[in-house]
Amino acid sequence: MKKIKILAVSAVLFVLSSLGFAQSDGFGVYSGIPEWLGIQYQSNNLRFGGGISFAGLGASADFIIAEMPIAVSGGNELSWYYGAGVGAGFWAFLSAGGFYIFPHALLGIEYRLAGTTFSFYGEGQLGASIVLAGGSGVGFGYGTRVGVIFR
Repeated sequence: MKKIKILAVSAVLFVLSSLGFAQSDGFGVYSGIPEWLGIQYQSNNLRFGGGISFAGLGASADFIIAEMPIAVSGGNELSWYYGAGVGAGFWAFLSAGGFYIFPHALLGIEYRLAGTTFSFYGEGQLGASIVLAGGSGVGFGYGTRVGVIFR
């Protein structure tokens, strides 16, 4: 029991010590799933994005919990990050359409080039896919993003 308490306290301290770090602040553009093309705004640990997808629109709000550096040479910066968020959107195709909600966890990597005002990133998202349409249901959901952030 004592080991579990120590592990729990260590995990909480790790998360709390990481809250000040996040993906780069600024505007950006991205492509991925479910939004094929989108724009985003990042401020501190909060990121808001929205875009177009096949026959619809989508948006998301994400909270970057922590970002950890990975050592690289040449003055560039490489880091990985993780967080959680929720996406929502709608689609309409032929006579079918509906809404979706996508609560998810995310894991990504960001590469900042030395001497520039932008960075590249890629991430994966896993969570629940909640569909509100004629065939409503809950299932496994995933998303991806690759993009550029202008700081």
